[in-house]
Amino acid sequence: GAGLRHQGRAGAAQSRDRHLMAQLGGVGFAWRLALVAAAVLLACVHQASGAKGALSASAFDYETCFACELTWRQVHVSVPLNPSAEDVNAAFDEFCANPVPVFEASCRDMAAQRWKMVDDYLAGKSFNSICENAQVCWKGLMLSGA
Repeated sequence: GAGLRHQGRAGAAQSRDRHLMAQLGGVGFAWRLALVAAAVLLACVHQASGAKGALSASAFDYETCFACELTWRQVHVSVPLNPSAEDVNAAFDEFCANPVPVFEASCRDMAAQRWKMVDDYLAGKSFNSICENAQVCWKGLMLSGA
């Protein structure tokens, strides 16, 4: 029933994400930099719109939250279908091994609680939930709806 439809949509989304990342050649330095610039711009628009919780957030909060979401999106497209905890951890390590400078602190913060985040990912939690549970994001701060 609903579970199978969800798995089908999730599989299609993962396939689409993998295809997109292959076209982009992975998340290289220029791509990451463009995403950070987009996040900062969206954060400014988000804050100007008076979104709940946005007024107490700093630019660093937005960077950290965005880095978390981007990291887990990259992990998602990097792991095989039905990944093991080790697969997910290796994908996390690969993304955070040489982060752009703006993501260094975020990767360090996430690395300290990686196994909790890996467990959340394997449990099928959304990127937002993974980042919220790690307390690097909160409602009103997150820019995506995934």
